[in-house]
Amino acid sequence: MKAHIAVVILLVVLAAVWDWRSRRIPNWLTLPALASGLLFHTFSHGVQGFTASLGGAACALLIFGLVYLLGGMGAGDVKLMAAAGALLAMPAALAALFSAVAAGGIIALCAMAWHRARSLRDPSGHPLPLREIRLPYGIAIAAGTLWTVVRGISP
Repeated sequence: MKAHIAVVILLVVLAAVWDWRSRRIPNWLTLPALASGLLFHTFSHGVQGFTASLGGAACALLIFGLVYLLGGMGAGDVKLMAAAGALLAMPAALAALFSAVAAGGIIALCAMAWHRARSLRDPSGHPLPLREIRLPYGIAIAAGTLWTVVRGISP
């Protein structure tokens, strides 16, 4: 197993656990991983590696950043996907991004079904609107990234 693959696996697993427990993904986890992805690919493949790694991070920042700006996810989720994108590089980063989106959709559907079954309510007793449900999206990012790694898509 290549070093960057081991790092990305460790990154997304730690982030998913952290997100599950605290609903946050810390910068001390994502930012060094982003930098290490850029450095790894630059040193191992030169300018081509750097551009592939930067492209992976940029796609994540662009797509998930837009969702963040619309209020659909937290900044930690965006940084986590960018770090995973930098570590995987293109085209694997794009595959992981789309797999994470698919996993997020599945998780959201399960959460909506659970919400309806449990009739969740706010402290005043009113039904909790679906838009108020907060999902630990780090889990979806981990699932999509791990799925990409298992499928063997790599730069």
